[in-house]
Amino acid sequence: MVTSVVVASLGAAGLLWVVIALTWRRLVNAIGIEGLTAIGLISSLHFVVSYASRLAGNVIASVTGPFYIFIAGIGNEGLTSTLMAALVVLVPRPGVVTLSSLTVFLLNATFTGQFGVADVLFVSVSIALAEGCLAATGVTSTSSFRMPRQRPTLSMLLTAAGAIGLANGGTLFAQYCLSQALYRLYFPLWYVVAVSLVTGVAYGAVGAAAGTLLGFQLRRTAP
Repeated sequence: MVTSVVVASLGAAGLLWVVIALTWRRLVNAIGIEGLTAIGLISSLHFVVSYASRLAGNVIASVTGPFYIFIAGIGNEGLTSTLMAALVVLVPRPGVVTLSSLTVFLLNATFTGQFGVADVLFVSVSIALAEGCLAATGVTSTSSFRMPRQRPTLSMLLTAAGAIGLANGGTLFAQYCLSQALYRLYFPLWYVVAVSLVTGVAYGAVGAAAGTLLGFQLRRTAP
């Protein structure tokens, strides 16, 4: 199973960069200046939250060991999913998650020096899954989230939460499999599944639901 996930991850990452190369200019033009500004602001906040969560996680890990992830995941996955969902509601177009994730990645590389082939692969898989889930569920590929609304419908709330939650869970599972193949870091299957479902799907979905509501609140203040 690990081999299949690794091969699928490599394929998804390769396909992502092909799509980016072919559609980059068109996607950026469609997002516009206001959208790019929102991406820059929220991505910076995303970096601050994820960096602070990582530092807190290192402290917690000294006490709880490998189970620290279930506490640190509240920030790493829950709060970052809130920001992602808010951004997608403000700018519900393909490519928004790509630009945001690459911005966070470059900020992290600048401040921590963490920039390697494996890191590029991890972020590529994360982007591919997030963009795919959001497009497949119609969040960024249809006009439902682009129409003027005061508040989201229950269907929109569940759709955004489900898409981001599944993308987060899939990303975590794929990253554990890639870590096993690249670094020979082995984890019990039950632990990987638990982390993917709890911190990825559950925390991500709850955070995304809150972010969807936040995004519609922010829309009211937008010019």
